[in-house]
Amino acid sequence: MGATPGPCRDGRSSLSNGAAAMSDDGNVSVTPLQSTITAVVSKSEGWYVASCREISAVTQGRTFDELVENPREVLELHLEGDDPAEYGLTPNPSIVMTFDAGVVSAQT
Repeated sequence: MGATPGPCRDGRSSLSNGAAAMSDDGNVSVTPLQSTITAVVSKSEGWYVASCREISAVTQGRTFDELVENPREVLELHLEGDDPAEYGLTPNPSIVMTFDAGVVSAQT
């Protein structure tokens, strides 16, 4: 299946399965869009903290269960009104949580 071109805000065309960019020599390169965001979980001063580096967002919770609910809401608020492709993301990306070793040992 081919990609569907469409207009970008700056007048260049974009592709439904990637982000297009034009180099100085006039060549167009396509970067595939990410379908996942990684939330790195750590524990700091009694709080569980999740950092989503792809969208430069951070959230926290007093309990681990509270924290697990937050990244989806943070993602939705961060992207509200924007096209996820502007951030290199597909629509409705998945969130994968990874943990520092100290967080895992605190839960066992």
